[in-house]
Amino acid sequence: MAAVALASGYEAHYTLDPTSGPWTSINSVTDSQKILFTGLQRGKDYYFRVRALGAKGPGGWSDVATMMVV
Repeated sequence: MAAVALASGYEAHYTLDPTSGPWTSINSVTDSQKILFTGLQRGKDYYFRVRALGAKGPGGWSDVATMMVV
């Protein structure tokens, strides 16, 4: 993930169902561009999204990315 200009932090979520959720927060706010997701079940598809946080509040959510935990 590339840094967002003027971002003071990032918020990341994941879910098993992107249409109905629920979305689970990981590291509700971090200033790192690297976010580690732990405790996910193998063999399942997870959906992830991230947004930047700044002085004017949160930005919009990123496109959703899908990954299978192996």
